[in-house]
Amino acid sequence: MKFKESSTLELKQIIVPDIKKEIIAFANSNGGTIYVGIADNGDIIGLEDTDQAMLQITSMVRDAIKPDVTMFVDLDIIELEQKSVLKITVQKGTHAPYYLQGKGIRPEGVFVRHGAASIPASTDAIRSMIIASDGESYETRRSLRQELTFTSMKKLFAQKKVKLENQQFMTLGLKTRDGIFTNLALLLSEECPHELKIAVFAGTSKTSPFQNQREFSGSLLTQINEAYAMLEQYNQFGQASTASCAPVIKTLGWSQNLKPATTPSASPCPIGISKPTKPLPSPQQITIPCSLPCPAKKPSP
Repeated sequence: MKFKESSTLELKQIIVPDIKKEIIAFANSNGGTIYVGIADNGDIIGLEDTDQAMLQITSMVRDAIKPDVTMFVDLDIIELEQKSVLKITVQKGTHAPYYLQGKGIRPEGVFVRHGAASIPASTDAIRSMIIASDGESYETRRSLRQELTFTSMKKLFAQKKVKLENQQFMTLGLKTRDGIFTNLALLLSEECPHELKIAVFAGTSKTSPFQNQREFSGSLLTQINEAYAMLEQYNQFGQASTASCAPVIKTLGWSQNLKPATTPSASPCPIGISKPTKPLPSPQQITIPCSLPCPAKKPSP
């Protein structure tokens, strides 16, 4: 029997670190088989210590690949031409993208099968795998960024005297069962990539020049609090004025698309945060009437 590499077959003469990439690529694609002890040209070389080979592969699969892919990988020792060969059968995983633990859910850590080669997955391909595995809900998907900090959230929990530990992260949907941060965690972290913009117009239409304009960044918790403070300041100013004023328009908009982002549900939470259920508006502008004082109109002649 002559072996030849293909989209579902990989040959390795010896165990090398790159075998992890091949396993990941097969699990992220349509599955496949890796033979260790067969040269690239199909010649059967065999392995001297098959027990050690199986131990090495088992450790690689368990320790270096995330999420857990062990249930989709089978190891067998087979005899070919009176030589021992390690056969690694990899099924298509159900929780893609699988990735190298030290690299994360990034192109340098996620691999797919393309012809007879295992190549880094594109960012779009990684997103497609996440949607296929985690569903359409933006917040519940695994975040492409995993180096997150939660200064604002920890401060809020401390003020409310509520614990914020790993269990709370999982309960609130900020982490998956595998300990991976979700997009909801990304939104509430200091590394949130989205910004909130507020503009106050000097006149009565959106074509009027800006009287004031601010951009808010960081955790959505911080953005919302600072935005409310600004709106409250202008609303109080307008209420205290006796001058007649037509409504001035304040516009709010997100600088990046959050679709299908969500707003909190009405389910109880000790600090007012709960698992999102309803869609937020897209980054289209939202208009809110305001009562800022405008110059009194002169009487008609």
